Amino acid sequence: MLSSATWMGLSSCFSLLLVSRLVLASMKSRLQEDFFTQIKFRIRTWAYILGLLSLSVYLGKGGIFWFFGGVSFLAFKELVSIVPIRIADRRTLFWGYLAIPIQYLLVAKGFYVLSLIFIPVYMLLFLPIRLTLTGETKNYLRSLSVIHWAMMTMVFCMAHIVFFFIPGQKDFPFPERISTIIYLILLTQLGDIAQFMFGKALGKKKILPKISPNKTWMGFLGGIATTTLMGFFWGPKMTPLTPILSLFSGLLIGVAGFLGDVTLSSLKRDLGIKDTSLMLPGHGGILDRIDSLIFTAPLFFHFFNFFWLHL
Repeated sequence: MLSSATWMGLSSCFSLLLVSRLVLASMKSRLQEDFFTQIKFRIRTWAYILGLLSLSVYLGKGGIFWFFGGVSFLAFKELVSIVPIRIADRRTLFWGYLAIPIQYLLVAKGFYVLSLIFIPVYMLLFLPIRLTLTGETKNYLRSLSVIHWAMMTMVFCMAHIVFFFIPGQKDFPFPERISTIIYLILLTQLGDIAQFMFGKALGKKKILPKISPNKTWMGFLGGIATTTLMGFFWGPKMTPLTPILSLFSGLLIGVAGFLGDVTLSSLKRDLGIKDTSLMLPGHGGILDRIDSLIFTAPLFFHFFNFFWLHL
């Protein structure tokens, strides 16, 4: 059974999308056609994503594991498809794909320590051995770096979202575990939206013009202020955190989300691309949508674990 906090979080998201669509429709005549179309597609895609997330939540633990496992698979696939790799690396990539279900299975079975070291230790040691066996040495380090970084970010970091299901505190019931996950996702995406809105409305001074020209100081500060305040408001209702810890968790999510965003922007600038794919109309690719989440998920989990969960 889902908690009222979970339904509150999801219904708030759907309500926000509906209001956004109505506001956009009312402003159609005052907006440039390209910008209007982009925002329209962005809202529509958000509705599809939110619908799939809601379905996975409704299906319970299994649905959530399948949903985020699928996201990790698509993100890993997208990253290794945009970064040039050698033909000889394809067999090594097989082990990278195989590591995805293994990582999520370890978490599902409650092997907390093993799930923390499987990719950072065992796959870190295994991948160079497998690449060495190909006999190809040209661009060896680049291939190794790409594959391992893809596994660390798209699989290991993303899997931290489901770490909240690892058995621990007896007074952390299943419905509250789900609402805590929704809280993390809600604040992460709200931070992205707030940074965009504040940047468009008030932003003038660029924060990292060579990496992300649209990022401004006002957008950055406005996004952090939004997640901090919403963390203080939603945290005690959706998680077992105290109001003060909720406030700091909102601050952490706001800062981490921004850093994840600009880190992926750096990667795209290096590759000379604007979007990582066209999978999500109005957004770009999977990586364009989860760039903040791959930073907020592990940092929020370990913040939560240190101050409350104590695994």
